[in-house]
Amino acid sequence: MGNGSFGVAIGGDSGHLLFYLARNDFWRLISSYNESFPCVLGKLEVKIPALKGADYLIEQDLYTGTSLLTFTKDDHCLEIKTYVHANEDLLLMELENRGSYTLVGEMNLLTPGDEIAGFPCTMSREVDGDLQWISRQFDREVDVPTKAACALRMFDVSSPRFYLGAGKTLYVAGGSSSNFKTDDCSDSVVKRVKDIKKHDFIDFLDAHEEWWARYWNKSFVMLGDPVLEKAYYRALYTMGSASRDLHFPPGIFGTWITGERPEWNGDYHLNYNHQAPYYGLFSANRIEQALPYNYPIIAMSDRARRYAKEYFGIDGIYMPVGIGPRGIDTTYSGPGAGRPRQFYLDHGFVDAGALCFHQRSNALHCINNMAMLCYYTYDREYIELVYPFIKGVVAFWEQYLKYEDGRYVAYYDAVHEGPNGDTNNTMTLGFLRNALQTLIDMARELGRDQDKIPLWKNILAELSDYATYEKNGKTYLADSERGYFATNHPVLLQIVFPGGQIHKDSDPALLQMARNCANADASTNLWNHELHTSSNYPSAVRLGFDPNTILSQLRKFVSTKFDENGFLKDSPVGIENCSAVVTTINEMLLRSRPGVIDVFPVWNMKHNVIFQDLRAEGAFLVSSRVVGGGVAYIKLTSERGRDCHVVNPWTREGVKTLSILRNGREIKMDAGDRFTLPTSPGDVIIIKPWDMAQRTLE
Repeated sequence: MGNGSFGVAIGGDSGHLLFYLARNDFWRLISSYNESFPCVLGKLEVKIPALKGADYLIEQDLYTGTSLLTFTKDDHCLEIKTYVHANEDLLLMELENRGSYTLVGEMNLLTPGDEIAGFPCTMSREVDGDLQWISRQFDREVDVPTKAACALRMFDVSSPRFYLGAGKTLYVAGGSSSNFKTDDCSDSVVKRVKDIKKHDFIDFLDAHEEWWARYWNKSFVMLGDPVLEKAYYRALYTMGSASRDLHFPPGIFGTWITGERPEWNGDYHLNYNHQAPYYGLFSANRIEQALPYNYPIIAMSDRARRYAKEYFGIDGIYMPVGIGPRGIDTTYSGPGAGRPRQFYLDHGFVDAGALCFHQRSNALHCINNMAMLCYYTYDREYIELVYPFIKGVVAFWEQYLKYEDGRYVAYYDAVHEGPNGDTNNTMTLGFLRNALQTLIDMARELGRDQDKIPLWKNILAELSDYATYEKNGKTYLADSERGYFATNHPVLLQIVFPGGQIHKDSDPALLQMARNCANADASTNLWNHELHTSSNYPSAVRLGFDPNTILSQLRKFVSTKFDENGFLKDSPVGIENCSAVVTTINEMLLRSRPGVIDVFPVWNMKHNVIFQDLRAEGAFLVSSRVVGGGVAYIKLTSERGRDCHVVNPWTREGVKTLSILRNGREIKMDAGDRFTLPTSPGDVIIIKPWDMAQRTLE
């Protein structure tokens, strides 16, 4: 459970429940290797001895963002309804005794205890009648002091112990805050829970459910497939619960930190891991959840410029492999910092004290999401926000690339975490093309740096071609022109998605090479590679794989690999795969790369489906449905008034005369395979075959 700032995970057993408490903004913040990470705030234990060994059922209602816990044993029955308030950092609980006997229990709000990581930390715990509160802070040997607090109140009791009679309900409210939200978070949360009245619980639930209803109304799909629909909405629920705090997005394990020092220090890993959970949010129109992704990256800009200057003598942005919030480098091993494992030092993976693995592309990885959000929204304020970062990254490559024999060459740039020596690695070439084109388009939108555009266009035009190799009469993309790796296809497909460099409208030879790479791994890595699911499945859609194969493989992956929380079983990648199902389904229903709206580009038209308000490039919201083997309509809402380029889905039926209903006024239009509609901001346009539209009117 969570609200994008305050998160709660439920564990323990029937007689001894544990509610783990964490916050996105509670980290140990120091630029030092293995010494910065999101931290456990505390936990709430609920002890009810009579329910030890009880049968239990935990249901999570995704639509309302509430959880219902039911425990039954003999004549005992307890039902707990609980949620983290969508609009405020409150944990709210109602414990209803539905059994025949009084239940005796206690609630204790506890600090982490022996789970502490071993760094200087101050903790406190206080109990005063029906009120308990804890705090934890890191204010020694850190770069940025942090403190978080939580307070808990049980109503109509005088101590942590409670007696809950048959048919009675116990109300519980917990509040949380941090030093980034209030000057004294301990005092503020104590005051807040003291001010709560029992009758407030009705208003709390109404406001909470209203937020979630608005969240779900941003867009929806109806697939007629319960397995995939559950996975689709569960992923959106996870991101709705984890991501809203602009300066503190969730780390790799989301908001649910149950133990200190999570894998990879729970940081923002930049060579795809931090990017991956957000991929599906753009097309699903969850922009509020997508925005926090950007802020730690931007906050790192000054430090990244220093790395570029110190190590390469370049004025630009050069990012390490992992960062934290507020400009923290979680990999730093410079003076006074933690020392990375000797293996990293021996292989030269550290540049200017930052762990980079010889990847010059960590900053380029960051731009893929920025580019998508730019093209999906054309929001000027957002473009202003990310433009300096993208320009700084491109500035690095302007100076790092070597111009030789009529082309720009990238030397000593590892395709992934690995040995140095790669030349023209394919992923860098693809991501750099995306960065350059995005920067050019942004500069035009803002009317800036017009004198730089010719240089950027020249680099884009003369950047080296992707390396290839031949095998069994087929041509494949290679990892690099020269280097350590030879064929690492799951990595390379990232230039298809999220890199956006290969798609239905690409050069046929390039498109076929990418398909060859995907087909080479189709029986193994393409469908089952846990670390690249978020890229592989959407790439299969963009490459035009059979829709029945994509859906059956995706259904199998979800059914066998995911646990009930929607995370990969026994795999330390946390929320990384939250985008896999959402992005894949949305790409199958609506293609808008590059700037063209194509409904159901990869779909079995025998299967009815409907979607509403998916977001498309050009800042359009699109709705459509398949019924009876054909497309019923296309509905477009224009946010920015840009020209709308549409693929005519009815040409396969020989229909080229269309009804264009714009803001209630209809015109008749003869259209070919593709057509363009000028729009104004706020236009609502419904497109149908002319004959179908007239039958509807009749």
